[in-house]
Amino acid sequence: MESYIDWRKMLIVDSKTKLPLKNVSLFLTKEELKMLQGYIKFLIEKPPCEHVHFNDYDYIYEIMIASYSEEGPNTFTDEINAMLAKN
Repeated sequence: MESYIDWRKMLIVDSKTKLPLKNVSLFLTKEELKMLQGYIKFLIEKPPCEHVHFNDYDYIYEIMIASYSEEGPNTFTDEINAMLAKN
């Protein structure tokens, strides 16, 4: 499996501050990885601008994952669209 991705196209944003993040660590169990794999498969099969919420049972921890189109248009907030355009 190729491990190199052009990270300049990836956008990771802190949901509260709306600031982009450069480094993130995820620690997931095998069960959580299988669930995440299902969400990613769903996103790959759908058109861009679809999203999923990957969260724990109590909604304390949440990761929102969205696909987007480099060509646009994207149906996110103006702020997110502007950040995507900068990438």
